[in-house]
Amino acid sequence: DCQRPQDCRRRHLGNVKGEDGTDGADGTDGTDGTNGTDGTDGKDGVDGKDGKDGITPKLRINEETNEWEVSYDNGISWTSLGVKATGEKGDKGDKGDKGDTGEAGADGADGKNGVDGKDGENGKDGADGLSVAATVIGSTSLATNIALIAYALVKKKKLF
Repeated sequence: DCQRPQDCRRRHLGNVKGEDGTDGADGTDGTDGTNGTDGTDGKDGVDGKDGKDGITPKLRINEETNEWEVSYDNGISWTSLGVKATGEKGDKGDKGDKGDTGEAGADGADGKNGVDGKDGENGKDGADGLSVAATVIGSTSLATNIALIAYALVKKKKLF
């Protein structure tokens, strides 16, 4: 009545169990499947509520403490930032390079004419003098006369 030999062996041996056998070797990994198609986009959400208006902080320097202060309520209250607005006087720096010469400026407008001064008193008459030119011209050439007159004028000397 046994169609296969292993079936007959089981029937004769009954439920006798033997020791577990050793694990078999791991099988090889299968190939990766293909990527699926993207799903459809979801519906847009409901718009959110409008936000509060922004507050632009104001800054100032406290004249008593010389520190920077900030106000977030349009100047109603002020909070010190704990930072001095000016520091200690520093060391004198090196002299800078000489700058380029600037362009010439435009001429200024002419000034107003001044008031004429008072006339002076008449001078005294001078003593009679000698006529140097008449004396010299009569006895010498023109070139000599001009040179003699020029010399007398430059040296402020009398010729006779």
